[in-house]
Amino acid sequence: RKLEKYPQNHPDAYSYSGGLCRASRGILDFVEMFKAPLKMLNPLLTATQEKNFNGTEAIGAMPFDGIILAHSNESEWDQFKSNKTNEAFLDRINLVQVPYCLRYSEEVKIYQKLINGSKLSNAPVAPGTFEMLAKFTVLSRLHETKLNPNLYTKMEVYNGENLKNTDAKAKSLLEYKSDAGITEGMEGVSTRFAYKILSKVYNANPEDISANPIDLMNILVTEIEKERYPKEKEDKLKDFVTGTLRQKYFEFLEKQLRTAILSSSDDYCQNLYERYILMAND
Repeated sequence: RKLEKYPQNHPDAYSYSGGLCRASRGILDFVEMFKAPLKMLNPLLTATQEKNFNGTEAIGAMPFDGIILAHSNESEWDQFKSNKTNEAFLDRINLVQVPYCLRYSEEVKIYQKLINGSKLSNAPVAPGTFEMLAKFTVLSRLHETKLNPNLYTKMEVYNGENLKNTDAKAKSLLEYKSDAGITEGMEGVSTRFAYKILSKVYNANPEDISANPIDLMNILVTEIEKERYPKEKEDKLKDFVTGTLRQKYFEFLEKQLRTAILSSSDDYCQNLYERYILMAND
C-alpha cells in the first residue's frame, strides 16, 4: 500500500522481511550456509563486524545486533574452508562441532517424530523396529575401545542403562568418554540414511504398508552393499546387523514368547490348582 506514495527504498515502503531484519536482536538460523552464493553471504560480513548491513534497495545501513547460527555438514565446511577467497568469512566464524546422537533411545524419538509427521503415521510397526534401527546407527558411530571389546555394552552404557548385573566388564560412562576422545560421533550412519532405510522397510510389501525388524535387517544388508563402503567398513556394518542385532532380537522374541505362553496358561494352572485342592480335601 505504501508503494502508491513512496519509492521502494523509502523507509516506510521498504519490506523488512529479510533474515537479518527479522533477527536483528535475536538468532538468524542460516540453513546450509556454505551452499549459498557469495552475493548472499556478503551482507554477513558487515553485520558481524560493523553491526550493520545494507538492504536490497538503495536505503541506509540498518543495525544488526544478533547471532547468526549456520549449520552444514563437515564435507561442505572443509570445502568452504579450503577456498582461500573465503578468508574474510573464516575469520568471523566460531566453529562448533556437533556429533551425531549417541543415545539410541533419543534416536528412536527422531524416527517417531518423522513418521508421525508423514502419511505413515497410522501404519503398523512391529515392536523393536525403531529400536533396532537406532541401535544400528549408534553402533556405527561409536569408536572401538580396549576397555571392553563389546561395543553393544558401550552403547547401552551411553544410553544410561545399568549393566552391573549383566556385564561385569562394563565400564562407566566417564571412562568410555575419556577413552573415545572428542571426535566420537562425528562419523557413522546418518539419520537421513536411516530414514531412507525406514521408508523402504514400510514399502517392502506393497500390499501391506508396515514395518518389522525382519524386513529391516534384510534391507539394511542390501543397502549397505549398495553404498560401496570400503570392505572393512562394510563387513563391520553387516556384522552389526547379521550378528549382534539379530542375536539380540531373537533373545527378545524368545523372552516375549515365553511370557506369552506363561500368561496364557494362568487360567489353566489356576484350574488345575483348584482341582488339586478339591481332591485333597475330599
